Amino acid sequence: MENNLRHNVPGMPTKSGSKVKRVLITALIIPALVLSYIASYYCILPSIFPNVLRGELQNIRVFPSSDGKYKLWIQNDGTLRFTSRTNNMGQISLKTVGWFCRTYSYVYDPVDEKVINGFKTSYDDLPPVSDIVYEKEKIWLVNSSSEGVPPEIRAYNSENYQQILNTQSFCEKNKELAAGIISVSVDNQKPVRFRISTKDGKEIVYNPSDDKFFPNTIEFEKYYKLNDSTASGIFALVNEENSDKRKKLYYITGPKYDLYFSTSWADEIVKQNMSAFKSMKPVEILPDKVFIKGNVLFTDDEIAVIVHQDNVGKTSNRMLTCVEKSGKELWTVQQKDLFDELEGKDDDSRTEMSFLRTQLDAQRAGNVVIFIYKPVGAISFQLADGKKLWEYEG
Repeated sequence: MENNLRHNVPGMPTKSGSKVKRVLITALIIPALVLSYIASYYCILPSIFPNVLRGELQNIRVFPSSDGKYKLWIQNDGTLRFTSRTNNMGQISLKTVGWFCRTYSYVYDPVDEKVINGFKTSYDDLPPVSDIVYEKEKIWLVNSSSEGVPPEIRAYNSENYQQILNTQSFCEKNKELAAGIISVSVDNQKPVRFRISTKDGKEIVYNPSDDKFFPNTIEFEKYYKLNDSTASGIFALVNEENSDKRKKLYYITGPKYDLYFSTSWADEIVKQNMSAFKSMKPVEILPDKVFIKGNVLFTDDEIAVIVHQDNVGKTSNRMLTCVEKSGKELWTVQQKDLFDELEGKDDDSRTEMSFLRTQLDAQRAGNVVIFIYKPVGAISFQLADGKKLWEYEG
């Protein structure tokens, strides 16, 4: 009977006490390890290894370099994001907030799969998505204003990747910006321009190609009408008669000025309904082909790159087609050779073409076409035959 009795020896821990202590120690160690990992990943490792790709893809811009190759400027969001839930007298609200708010900028060689340069930019709040513009050996990063983050303009040398302008030094280039800016946006229609709103109510247009400021859009257009009347051509998709989902492809030629500032009137140009468009001549390309819910992702005076789908339904396969001005279809890449996430799904509105328009882009680097799907990644194709050259996952 005595052998079954348990005696507590003074100064010796009981089994229940030891168990509680182990639980408490474990409860302290696990959060400490998690916090140490987070601090290491977001604070220590980026400083030690700046050329290691991190974060979620925001944007990509291809640009040429003096070695005859092309490079990618990649912007990634490196913020630790989470959803904050608040209850205000029964009203539940959800908001995305972040720790370690920052972006990572990389210069990347996609052929050699090598990061050439990388750096971090910190923010006080969730970082906005930068528009990336390449013009005359400068890489421009332009951020419109967002909650907690003011508008921002930065420029970098495309050869040594060093910063040459920030928002303050950019504003110092023109006295009209002396009051400061409250918003800036990029209009990627040719010629590329920045639309800037100042704190004292001015609306300024800046053209990075010519490094010129204009007091308004009208003066900007006048400048190009006087200084660039050379002939050129662009591609445009126009709705088939009685349908806004079936689109036909046209190649429109005319003076650059008229083409640059009239592309939004493609339907009227094709119909030749207005005398203002008489200087432009539209020619239908691939008359037997229809592009369902098509969108021209890239056009110059030689080729067009078009994303479209195989039917009008929500469940659809997407395709990428490249056409040259002679009317020859160079290639069409099918869904199976594109990103899986691009496929239209009936239960996911984010895969509808109307939603995807702001996330899809195509760029050209000589004989290479680069298709970009933000934030998923980028795929490169050979211009001549559509052969896949490389794929980058964001």
